[in-house]
Amino acid sequence: MKQAKDSGFTLAEVLAASFILVLVLAVFIGLFHEGLKTTAASTDEEEALAFAQAKLEEIQAMRFEDVAALADGEPDEEPSPDGKYTRTTKVDEVEVTDDGNRLLRVEVSVSWNEGEQQRQVTLVTLVADKEGEGGAR
Repeated sequence: MKQAKDSGFTLAEVLAASFILVLVLAVFIGLFHEGLKTTAASTDEEEALAFAQAKLEEIQAMRFEDVAALADGEPDEEPSPDGKYTRTTKVDEVEVTDDGNRLLRVEVSVSWNEGEQQRQVTLVTLVADKEGEGGAR
């Protein structure tokens, strides 16, 4: 009688396959974790940009003289409603043209902490007093 050969994997083959599987899973878990961190950072930056844009829109809706009055003071600093972001608004008079029109530079910066790193986005625009109309443009 013939004896049947044992079929199956040896212990060394099972260990090698397990090792390769663990390495592949570790790489995928690392990539997934980095993807989550990047998504969170992107979301924070989008929220900061929206917070800065809201202030610029508020300033654009103001009369020019009211915006110009902000140029005389210190930068305005305010926290977001959730306290995560700090928005700083600075207005500077850039120039007065030969025909008497004034030009203001408005800078809105939003800063926040991301882990142990300080992050910041800044939006800048110019506001002109169109022929003394008094409205911000």
